[in-house]
Amino acid sequence: MNKLIGIRWGDLKEETKEFLLENSTIWDDVKDGECIYDLTENLSVIGRVNCINKYEGDYEFIIDDNAIIYNPKDGKNSESDARDNVIFEIDEVMTVNEAAELWGKSEGAIRAAIKAEKFIPGIDYRKAGRITLITREAMKRVYGKI
Repeated sequence: MNKLIGIRWGDLKEETKEFLLENSTIWDDVKDGECIYDLTENLSVIGRVNCINKYEGDYEFIIDDNAIIYNPKDGKNSESDARDNVIFEIDEVMTVNEAAELWGKSEGAIRAAIKAEKFIPGIDYRKAGRITLITREAMKRVYGKI
């Protein structure tokens, strides 16, 4: 379940959302407004409660698709705290051109390093059509920190 930490709520499959919500709790004293959904002991997400029918006690529980799942035991008490400390996997992959700019190398030098097998295919880099994608971790390993 810890693999869900740092994931956007909207990126979850519907069946995963349903499972988590069925087992979640919210602050008992929240009847309308912002709240924290404790999805499990180690997973929480920020949401809100909207009152649909006050007389019948009907409430709608809403979690924004951009809400970030976090571990409240890490001292995080808000979604923004969690968002500031999350590394998204998509940020760890870039084009060879982007990597060349960041590391001050030529695109050709990185492609030569790929041909010289300094990078592991399928792990460090992959082709996506005409674009070559490479991981930040691989660039650090071969060329050092930025």
